[in-house]
Amino acid sequence: MSKRYAAILAEAVPKNAKTDERARAVTREKLQGLLAKASRAQQRELRWRIVPYNVTSGGEFITTTANLEGLPWILLDLRGRLQPFLLRIGVGIGELEGHFQQPAKNLTGPCITLAREALDSLRAEHLLLLESRASRISEPQDARGGSHSSSAIGARCPLTRYHSVNFDFDAAVTEICKLQDPLIHKMHVSEWSAFVPNARFSKPASGRRRRRSEDAFDAHRERSGESGQRGLRCRKPLRVFQRAYFAQLMAASAGVQHLITERFLAQCS
Repeated sequence: MSKRYAAILAEAVPKNAKTDERARAVTREKLQGLLAKASRAQQRELRWRIVPYNVTSGGEFITTTANLEGLPWILLDLRGRLQPFLLRIGVGIGELEGHFQQPAKNLTGPCITLAREALDSLRAEHLLLLESRASRISEPQDARGGSHSSSAIGARCPLTRYHSVNFDFDAAVTEICKLQDPLIHKMHVSEWSAFVPNARFSKPASGRRRRRSEDAFDAHRERSGESGQRGLRCRKPLRVFQRAYFAQLMAASAGVQHLITERFLAQCS
């Protein structure tokens, strides 16, 4: 069986649909700086086998990896390191043409095509959501001033999509992402800083124990002095719902990792 790779194609979700070219250029420049640091951290510190991220002329950025088992952790780590940008990420799992080498934007193959399809589908859903909101504003209101639109209008746009040749896998992961993406929308920069980059995701293939969300919060307490060792206290105590966000994000990533192992890696062993 041919070796499978994962392509990650992503972009920063624009805050305004009418963003001009100057604003997009500033975004690309900021992304390039953050992505350079993310590449070094994921390659050298976390020892994930990825090709350095490349920013395209359209403002997207791309990488490929041979570490399928660590794929959901790569995405979660990337979202934290690229704060304050909100990322829309398409992932393609399949074969890669040519050699696994940089630059990533020059690589071709089914996994690249599938990642492009995944990202395009996310954009299409976002546009439909915006159109639904526009129609809600223009349609007649009821006696209470409310709209007759469905509850989908108030939903958040999806942020993560996996595409592969295994349709059962795609359907299962899509359901997990529907639970994970709303949590990502709710996260703030300060909350990510307690988790990334100080928290270290262990390399899944190495067999070492993966750090849990509680470890990240314990480290955050020690740095902020909440543990009392330095006689200091946090200005804002960590809230229970923040723990829940991290725990659920970790659980969702672990679920995707399990599906990847079951559908793609178990067949090769």
